[in-house]
Amino acid sequence: MIRRLRRNFILIASSAILLILSVILLVVNTISYISNYYESMSILDIISDNCGRIPSDEQFDGFSFQVSRELPYETRYFTLVYCNIKQLQGG
Repeated sequence: MIRRLRRNFILIASSAILLILSVILLVVNTISYISNYYESMSILDIISDNCGRIPSDEQFDGFSFQVSRELPYETRYFTLVYCNIKQLQGG
């Protein structure tokens, strides 16, 4: 009887802890994902509004994320220019 109660208590307590930790992990990861998504979309909007260039530091006022001096280097991979004659030019 005592062993059965002890085993049930351990099972219920372990399940509750697992559930609580899973919910906390899910919430933290969801918040992180949403934050990263909106920050990357904001950066892409800035780049597309400025014809593929990153503006100077003075033009970043009013954004919800912190802009560092590393932003041009974090977003630097490659560029493609779509010309009117339907050709792609890599840069």
